[in-house]
Amino acid sequence: MATWATPTNETLYGQERQHAIDNAGIVNRTAFEVNIGLFTGLALVTVLIRFYIRGRHIRKMLLDDYLLVLGAACLVVSMSMLYWYSPQLFVVEALNTIPDKVIVTMDEVMPLLDGNKKIQTFLGTNWTAIYAVKFSFLAYFWALVRNISPRLKPYFWSVVVFTTLSWAFVVSEGFILCPWFGVDAVVTVPMIIIHRAKMSTMQKVALGTFLSLSLMMVIMAVVRIVGSVRGSDAALDVAWEMFWQQLEGCVAVMMGSLTAFRGVFNRGDEKGSGESTGDLETASTGSPVQQQLLMPKSDSQQSGAR
Repeated sequence: MATWATPTNETLYGQERQHAIDNAGIVNRTAFEVNIGLFTGLALVTVLIRFYIRGRHIRKMLLDDYLLVLGAACLVVSMSMLYWYSPQLFVVEALNTIPDKVIVTMDEVMPLLDGNKKIQTFLGTNWTAIYAVKFSFLAYFWALVRNISPRLKPYFWSVVVFTTLSWAFVVSEGFILCPWFGVDAVVTVPMIIIHRAKMSTMQKVALGTFLSLSLMMVIMAVVRIVGSVRGSDAALDVAWEMFWQQLEGCVAVMMGSLTAFRGVFNRGDEKGSGESTGDLETASTGSPVQQQLLMPKSDSQQSGAR
């Protein structure tokens, strides 16, 4: 086996070398490949469930649906890139953690040099999947935003512009040190809508908690960055970073898909008044239900509630 470096007494060969490479990172190669496939598959299942539910109530595709499909497609591509780059990824991990035991063979040199193309493709498609879900949420809430207050529209479009610039930046850079860049701005839009919505306090809390689950992506990003630091003398754990990057994309797609279940939060008024505030899904199409959701309660309703 021709090598690209000088062997030492500790240099491993054959199965021992491969075993050391596969276990060089915090996450071993088997767990790495199984989990990214499992979570990506789970994300795709939630997308299918979403469209099944949507097909039973609204028999047409809306803009937020197309954006979610784009996110799911990009997630599949990023997973494929990760599987393709996996052999070289763990060789790099081994060279960083146990350079005295693993050296590069001549047949590994060119794949390692070409690995940057796979990395950039993975990061570009993965970030696009995450931001496609953000844009899906923005498209979904636009029908509600435009009926709340004229002063809210400029804020909404500033969030859209900010999110677009964030996406362009992370895709062009491939990787940034602040991976939650732009998330908080998107979350503020549904929070404003819920505050103005015609529903009980408990419904607002439940729906707000549901929509704020996207903040889990921030937590996962922190885990990705903090967990990749192994020590002052060691390089960052690239496998750990890419593992959590893919999982972050999976969570984003799942959060976008789970909005199909949001009708459970606005059924409480059916018991008290005999009429429902309606599903936000229906509201987003511009139906009269939207006006009912956003219109302030009348004096008679408020006195009756008291």
